[in-house]
Amino acid sequence: MNAIGGGPAPRLRRRGFRANRLASARGRAACRILNDQTARSQRPAVVPYAPDARWLPGWLRQPTVDRPRSLPSSSALQLISLHLPKTAGTSFRHTLEERYPDLIYFDYDGKFNPILGAMKVVHGHMQAFRYVGFYPNAKLITWLRNPVDRIISYYNFWKTLPRHGNANHDYVLDYDLSLIEFAETDFIRNEVIGHYMKNLAPSRFDFIGIIERYQEDLVRLADMMGWPKVTLYKSNPGPQSSEVSEAERSKIRSLLRAEVEVYEAAFYKRY
Repeated sequence: MNAIGGGPAPRLRRRGFRANRLASARGRAACRILNDQTARSQRPAVVPYAPDARWLPGWLRQPTVDRPRSLPSSSALQLISLHLPKTAGTSFRHTLEERYPDLIYFDYDGKFNPILGAMKVVHGHMQAFRYVGFYPNAKLITWLRNPVDRIISYYNFWKTLPRHGNANHDYVLDYDLSLIEFAETDFIRNEVIGHYMKNLAPSRFDFIGIIERYQEDLVRLADMMGWPKVTLYKSNPGPQSSEVSEAERSKIRSLLRAEVEVYEAAFYKRY
């Protein structure tokens, strides 16, 4: 039959319909791929840690500062000193001020600043890896304390500390958390390893001191840094610890397992 009679024509139309439908499907798939690629390119490279909004501290609300392409090779920064909460930070700050008067940038409350000018030391409660990225040649140091004792001291300190706008602290006071409940919160369990020491293995540190042998390790640090002498300042004792049972201590130890492992490795390896 010829085309006028309708024989082949329907088949051609059917083939044309199938071809158009296939082309349309391929076009839609290509659009989906393009959209997926666009979405992936716009997705942030790192998804920030986001705990319950009730516990969101100030440092999580700070914008991330992009790393510049280059920094002056004559950077004066010599020391990145990570101060973990309740680890004799006041005593050690006095030692730093004695060695570097007016040359210390204190990074507390999310005051990250990558351009430090003539500063020779940055010290504070901070995400140390940010400074390491900018100043890889500076010495990286910190002090550790038995995590169970640290948390007990931290808890007692917060229970007596007046409110000062810290959402985590307000949460502890508002709900009158017990010691164990305090240790169970995400912002306490993850604070040392998940925030302050984030992206930094213990082996990356040039020095890790142990508070339980503070005097001995301070001398070791002075030798490493070439300090001619150091003054041993008395540590701030803070509020006295309440009675804590062995069961409570064991529970805290299990909650802070990652921090305990880092502490024990540093205690015996002597970074």
